[in-house]
Amino acid sequence: AVALAQEVGANLVMACDPDADRLGLVVRHRGAWRPMNGNELGALVVDTVLKDRDAPAVVFKTEVTTSLISRIATSAGASLVDDLLVGFKYIGAGIRELETEGSFAGVSGSAKEFACGVEESHGVLVTSEVRDKDAAGAALLLAERASLEAQAGRTLVDTLEEIWRVHGYVSNRLVSTVMRGALGRSRIEAIQAHLRENPPAVIGGRAVVEFSDHLNPAGRFGEIVSGTDAASRDVLVFVLEGGARLILRPSGTEPKTKVYAEMLGAIEDRERIDVACQGLAVAFVQDMLECVGIELPAWALAISDLVPVEQKQHFATELFPELVRQIEMGGQESGTTGADRWLNDALASYGRDARALVWPGVLAWMGVTEGRTNLKRCLESLLSR
Repeated sequence: AVALAQEVGANLVMACDPDADRLGLVVRHRGAWRPMNGNELGALVVDTVLKDRDAPAVVFKTEVTTSLISRIATSAGASLVDDLLVGFKYIGAGIRELETEGSFAGVSGSAKEFACGVEESHGVLVTSEVRDKDAAGAALLLAERASLEAQAGRTLVDTLEEIWRVHGYVSNRLVSTVMRGALGRSRIEAIQAHLRENPPAVIGGRAVVEFSDHLNPAGRFGEIVSGTDAASRDVLVFVLEGGARLILRPSGTEPKTKVYAEMLGAIEDRERIDVACQGLAVAFVQDMLECVGIELPAWALAISDLVPVEQKQHFATELFPELVRQIEMGGQESGTTGADRWLNDALASYGRDARALVWPGVLAWMGVTEGRTNLKRCLESLLSR
């Protein structure tokens, strides 16, 4: 789609999944294509919905979604519920309660006052006439906003940066760890149980100032009412000093855990904040995996989240050291050809695009390894394809 946009001179690319509920967005900005993640897309939609709205407005978001949306909604005077469990069914249920009860989660209003609902996984809803995430409504609003910005010589990237300047910069990072099979499932459950019973006092060098377990019947969600309710509430929240936050939950649809990290700051400091937020997420994942006896260097966690954690461990401790040996045994540059043949067989079990999946990890290793210039050149030749 981006290639076609480049060919025809378009400035915006939008796409949805087959049932048209999730929306993707890429923006041409200063000659380059800038993809928007789900949090950024949601912030743009909420800002657009509330920008010129005079009527009362209600905004819903899931707890794992960026708190930037909370800041936008609060600044615009909207009523806000920003701590919903993951799943758009909770946003739909909230609209239903506004419609039937006139209130939801302490917020009074009607279904007609519902303005927007957002989840970080690219789900957005901008009308109470639909009760699930809907890419079409968000796409329409963003196309209109992009058109208006273009008339002023701006793009949606400029819009997002202006939002950061007004409301503060919020960095959000998601790190997933795939653990397949019966062993993987038992590890996921063991991690949740261990951290629930032994919540850390410090994560990534930051003190934990508040811990919440959503399975706790004494918490804000009350008694557990069903098995599906329990599954949705298997969520641990760690609030850290300085306003940082970490949330851990098992995926409801895939064999993985998900770690959501968030850090706050000024837009001028965003590069440092992004690095710190990623570092916080990685430090927590390392601690989390140690609960079940898995040790991984930080660079190995940069390998694509599509790669199971067991394969990341195999790559870091066996495959990569052997690859380095194969190259060096062949005499650096001349060793690339032989290593290339060996690598094809070694990565066969990693599936399609294996080299592209492991390359970010190797790139991270190169970033923390001094010298060895020729070796790094060979690794880049082999893997950055």
